[in-house]
Amino acid sequence: MGERPIETLARRIVADVLGVPVEQHDDNSRSSMVDAKIHAADAQIPLEVVMDVAPGVMKQAADLGRYPDGIPLPAGTQSWWVMMSRGSRTSRLSATLPPLLADLDPSGTFEKVPAALKELGVHAISPVDVAGPPKILLTGEGVTYSGAGPDLNGYVERFLARTPDVPYKLALAAGPGRAHAFIWVTISGEYSGWVSVRDESRPLPRTGPALPPGVTDVWLARTHVGHRVIRYSPEQGWVRTDRAITLDDEALLDPDVDQGDDSSVR
Repeated sequence: MGERPIETLARRIVADVLGVPVEQHDDNSRSSMVDAKIHAADAQIPLEVVMDVAPGVMKQAADLGRYPDGIPLPAGTQSWWVMMSRGSRTSRLSATLPPLLADLDPSGTFEKVPAALKELGVHAISPVDVAGPPKILLTGEGVTYSGAGPDLNGYVERFLARTPDVPYKLALAAGPGRAHAFIWVTISGEYSGWVSVRDESRPLPRTGPALPPGVTDVWLARTHVGHRVIRYSPEQGWVRTDRAITLDDEALLDPDVDQGDDSSVR
């Protein structure tokens, strides 16, 4: 079983920050193997790499991919930008959306989505100007902000609770020793994790998360160029490292590892 690009890049990042070799470990020869081992001076420390992706969001993104050029509209009509809610059905949008949008006055305000569109799963709409023939530009709902401040420690605790195989595999490999979890945060995941990496003006917590047995260190990163990796260790707490995602890193990643357009944040 080959190594996933996100695992390769995570190894590269950890090696750059710690200044020690980090080698692939999981060769699929047995179950519950960790992805990599950090070759420290006095120990081989396990590293498990995981991506925070909501399956429903990724499925919706794949479904919306059937409309790469949008949904065409009759000549002379208004083009629209339409954001679909998480979990909404997308199979009949080309038939259902155009007549509903044709009834709307594009000069109106759309802070609230009309009821008929909301029933289809539309989260937000706006008239847009596009080059070429009129069309509907479709996107899925990205990160939403609930109004509460970002809680990075809580995010890490919740995420590891939702992915019990991560601490399990690390504990199996490390015993009482150090063990690192590397989390790729995405726009489809929880706001607190995603924005902590994206927005470098936000201060990091002064205290650390309550980590489950098996996890001692945590890394968080996005796949977007220029964003610095953050990490938690018992010695230093939360720090924003000098290691940022580069163009070479981006070239390594699979095209499917796309976190969407930041403009979808509402």
